[in-house]
Amino acid sequence: MVLPNYAYSLSSTGWGWLHLILGVLVFHGGRGAAGGPALGRASPASVLASFQTIASFVFLPYYPVWGIVVIALSLFVIWALLTPRNR
Repeated sequence: MVLPNYAYSLSSTGWGWLHLILGVLVFHGGRGAAGGPALGRASPASVLASFQTIASFVFLPYYPVWGIVVIALSLFVIWALLTPRNR
């Protein structure tokens, strides 16, 4: 489905590849954040979650409900990564 007059007109295959690549990068960022120090937890994983949030925002006209869910989850992940922990 392609919306008329939309600034980002990728095909479904293009969107699929974009989300697949971002998903793999976010997965590896999450693996690094799971056991790393605070700097390792905050920097790469939060940047990747920010990219995921932006990609989901651009994806909103195609699947609005799913896009909002992913944006909310990504923002929660960013908040959880950047919140200081008491150890």
